[in-house]
Amino acid sequence: MTDFFINSINEAIEKADTAEENMKEIAEVFSSLSNSFIRISNSKVALKIIKKHRDLPKNGLLATAVAAQMFLNQTEPYNALILENINNTLTAEIAEVIYSEDGYPIRLKIKDNTKTYYDKESLIDGLNEIIKSTEVGKAYKRLLD
Repeated sequence: MTDFFINSINEAIEKADTAEENMKEIAEVFSSLSNSFIRISNSKVALKIIKKHRDLPKNGLLATAVAAQMFLNQTEPYNALILENINNTLTAEIAEVIYSEDGYPIRLKIKDNTKTYYDKESLIDGLNEIIKSTEVGKAYKRLLD
């Protein structure tokens, strides 16, 4: 009997392996950036990706008070790229990190501006652009105090 699915299964396994490698590579890039912040701040500031929640926009078209009650205080999770003072609880959110199932492309969202990175080199370039901004410089200085 011919098995019509072997090639598809093998392809899925290869894609899963690639996704795993990509996620490890992405984690290494963020770890390297965090280590740079730790070194330059004399172990005072680190970079992390944490789960946060934000409020969902309120729908103005809800017809009944019951429906309005159902949507009250609803939130959605997201991955926040933050700087954190290691010695206290002060943090500064830099961007939202949006992972794809395959690792790449990965997107970084700052306010209403989202940029997409397709490989390690472009992610490093994008992070360099973000961290040399005035906003990140001010946040870093605030966290050092």
